[in-house]
Order: sequence, then structure tokens, then C-alpha cells
Amino acid sequence: MKGNVVIWSIVVGPSPDARAVEAARAGVTIPDDVLAWAESHGVALHNPDAYLLVTPKEEAGPVDGETAYCEGAVSAEDMEAIWAALTPEHAPSSPDS
Repeated sequence: MKGNVVIWSIVVGPSPDARAVEAARAGVTIPDDVLAWAESHGVALHNPDAYLLVTPKEEAGPVDGETAYCEGAVSAEDMEAIWAALTPEHAPSSPDS
């Protein structure tokens, strides 16, 4: 797999030290196949304890509460959103800064 490779993780419960972001909160598009995979592993509106994290492959590491993970690819824009959420220095500059 080439390009913007990420690791998608299903997590149950808190994972404050994870080097990953909640895809929906970061504005990352979740591909249909990843969404179906996540739902098959318990991510659903009726289960608020299970959620989907995403991180660049090179940042992936152990995640407390992880029950499953898979590799995938995202667009350049989504990768930028992931980096911006992970590290403030990657966030776009505002005109006021």
C-alpha cells in the first residue's frame, strides 16, 4: 500500500495516551469499507464506549483498549487533518498568528 497509509483502530474505553485521533472529530472521511469493518467490531451509535481512531502508520503503537486494527489509505487532505489533530505544529496557520 502506497501513499497516505494509516492504521484504523477500534478502541473500547479510555485511551488517553494513544497517538491517534477520533476520525469523525478530526473531520477525516471514513471509507465505507472501514466503516463496515468498524461496525462489525462494535462501533455503533448504541455503543458509545467503542470508537474509531486513526493515525499515520509511522505513528502507530500500542493503544490501551484496542480490540482490532487494520491498515488503510486516506486522501492527502485527510492525512493533513490527522497530523493537524496530532501535532499543533502541523495545524494550518491562522491569519491572526
